[in-house]
Amino acid sequence: MANKDSGLTTGLLLGGIIGTVIGVLIAPKPGKETRSDVNEKTEYLREQVDILTELLRSNLGPTVDTLAEKITPAISNIRDSLNKRDKIESNEIIQDEDISRSNN
Repeated sequence: MANKDSGLTTGLLLGGIIGTVIGVLIAPKPGKETRSDVNEKTEYLREQVDILTELLRSNLGPTVDTLAEKITPAISNIRDSLNKRDKIESNEIIQDEDISRSNN
């Protein structure tokens, strides 16, 4: 559900940004006024991006932390299994070499 909400928020924000830019560029004002408007809108957009960034961090941060907590033990288990397998294979190779030497 959080993904749908953040997608909607992102869509609304991007739509607002695009609409604002087009509106400012099409408006029949002198260059000085248009530049002033662009600067104001740019500041507004920066604030909105900061808000969106914070929203994403607050929504995704706990998910990433939870995922890391769950993955870390699984990775450790895999490493342990691989190390055990490597030791078993090494012992089998040594035994095979010993058998070959004793047969010669």
